Amino acid sequence: MNKYEMYQLGKRKYQRLSYTEKNRWKKRLKILGAFVVVGTLFLGGAAIWGTVVLVDKFSAAVSTGTVQENIAKGETQLKSLAAQPITTQACIDTVGSLISPTRLLTVPLAKNFESLRTACWDRNTPQPNKS
Repeated sequence: MNKYEMYQLGKRKYQRLSYTEKNRWKKRLKILGAFVVVGTLFLGGAAIWGTVVLVDKFSAAVSTGTVQENIAKGETQLKSLAAQPITTQACIDTVGSLISPTRLLTVPLAKNFESLRTACWDRNTPQPNKS
């Protein structure tokens, strides 16, 4: 059965419906259309409202200066970390263990970064004996 025959069959079924059944289907379609329009307007309004609130909160946080101070503090920490040489055996071992895909998939990223930072840049950690 091709598309045209299916269309004709559907058309005949629709033509066989009584006047009240046709109106019932039209009414259902109108109600569904109304729900779709109202839902779309609601979601659009919610998205716009959320964006306005987010921009307001962000501008309030930036104007207090705490964000700017944290960015400046992070920049100085990053520059001090970059200036330190990475030559310890503990650092090399940690980098080698982090390369394995199983560790990357099983251990959280923050914990991996913390272990790398501890091994490579914290000078307070005990270094293994080089013998």
